[in-house]
Amino acid sequence: SAEGDEVSPAPPQLPLLGKDEPVFYEKGDARHEAVIKGVHVDDPSAPYYTVALPDGREVQTTAAHLTPKLVQPRTLQELNVLLAQARRNGDHKESLRLMKLQPSLLPKPVDTDEARRQ
Repeated sequence: SAEGDEVSPAPPQLPLLGKDEPVFYEKGDARHEAVIKGVHVDDPSAPYYTVALPDGREVQTTAAHLTPKLVQPRTLQELNVLLAQARRNGDHKESLRLMKLQPSLLPKPVDTDEARRQ
């Protein structure tokens, strides 16, 4: 029998956003700054969130209505652009967060032992 023909069920959707994460909550044409207060996974295929709005209200919503406020850079170049922006805005917390991400975006050193064995 040919391997790999079996269709495995899709893995449950993991929540992409975490508690206390700053987000934008969008409903209709309105866009509000919000903070995630709870992540609910009663149904792992459809996590939902409780978010706190600036006026003190809390609403439950799905990821479709939320946009992360903190951008995760994928390259060193993206990180440098975001870092410059945070520094211009005087956002020290964001600058520190981005600087902590820097090592994960640097090219990995070549393992010389591995190279010598080949």
